[in-house]
Amino acid sequence: MEFVYWFDTLLDSKIIIVRVFGELFLEDFVTINKVFRQKAVELNYSLILDFKASINNLNYNQISYFKQFVCLQELDRYKHIPTVYLTNLKDKGIFEFIEAISIDYGLVVKCAQDERAATDWVTKLL
Repeated sequence: MEFVYWFDTLLDSKIIIVRVFGELFLEDFVTINKVFRQKAVELNYSLILDFKASINNLNYNQISYFKQFVCLQELDRYKHIPTVYLTNLKDKGIFEFIEAISIDYGLVVKCAQDERAATDWVTKLL
């Protein structure tokens, strides 16, 4: 798995955008969430995680591990960070499932397929 990231500061949007390429496994997904949510907290930015170009190896059985991640005590300080998971149509179902679990645990999360819609959503929440 590879990724690139940058800070979008146009129009004071204050968004970290992370594009993920290659194979995506659950460990990568959890790590990316932790690392970039922490950076977003430090900078008071929102977060867009773009998985459209990744090869998704996540499955519904593994999501119980993700549930443990969202329950971690340390995540309490990350919960308020608006985060969008950008995904393609093929992987939309698994990311909507992750979105539902995340919202149940109090995270501010949205699943989207369009970068413009993602940017508009996080900008409204700032």
